[in-house]
Amino acid sequence: MKLNHNILESSALLSEHLSIGFFDGVHLGHQRILFPDELKSKEVSHGVLTFWPHPKASLSDSGSPELLTSFEEKLELLASLGISECSVIRFNREFSQQTHQQFLEILSNRFPHLQSLSVGSNFRFGHQRTGSIEDLAHWAKQQTIDFYCPPLLQISGETISSSLIRALIVDGDFAKAQSYLGRPYTITGKVVQGQQRGRTIGFPTANLDITGLQLPPSGVYAVNAITENQKHHAVMNIGTNPTFNSQDNVSEQKVEVHIIEFDQSIYGQVLKIEPIHFIRAEKKFTSVSELRGQIRLDLDKAKFIFKGIRGS
Repeated sequence: MKLNHNILESSALLSEHLSIGFFDGVHLGHQRILFPDELKSKEVSHGVLTFWPHPKASLSDSGSPELLTSFEEKLELLASLGISECSVIRFNREFSQQTHQQFLEILSNRFPHLQSLSVGSNFRFGHQRTGSIEDLAHWAKQQTIDFYCPPLLQISGETISSSLIRALIVDGDFAKAQSYLGRPYTITGKVVQGQQRGRTIGFPTANLDITGLQLPPSGVYAVNAITENQKHHAVMNIGTNPTFNSQDNVSEQKVEVHIIEFDQSIYGQVLKIEPIHFIRAEKKFTSVSELRGQIRLDLDKAKFIFKGIRGS
């Protein structure tokens, strides 16, 4: 499902309810904001006002955090939940200098059909985050707009947040990440041209563009690979290809996926990877022959894992 979205300057949003936030991962905590309990019995159209890139890209010396979802995947997830429209603010240095009053003017001028508005309880806006929840609630009351600010969602005593889920991914705890996301954790990226080393050794791989995404630990995984709504068994490698790259020529981390018994060209397509089981850590091999033998073992182990899943 495609989400009707626009850059804020081009047109106004027509939705009756508006949720504001960055919504990285569109996790269960976000869903509480997107669909407040008070609206569940009402027939209203739901829209979103979000930002791109991440505000920290402009405001923090360390830049943007690695994200759970790309911009395109975030829109796809919002659409799948029933969000019909989305407006996007380009968050840059110039926008960050606007006062919180100027942000409220944007809401007044660009969203004339609002009946209700929701944000998370940690939402702040305007230059140096001077705009508070109370400021937003006061503005909404003046506009006769219902205002909702659900408390942050807690599960088993933990407050659900994008940063918490990123930490779980770094630890390789996919089961817990799934329980907080409300869906299986996936790595999504476009298939791009690689160096085709896998093809030369008999195991062709799809190389994913994972720019800006949070990755699990390096290593080899049994995964589901989903392309055009078809699910395939596959093996994924995350790492720097140490067998081919010397210590003096360490490359950036790459995500390579060998789809089992699959020979179609999928260059340019979006591939969604669902990690199932960690097989082994990344390793430098002494020869291509040794690497080829290990890949065969990895594939055998992955097939055994998938067979066990089918039989359980």
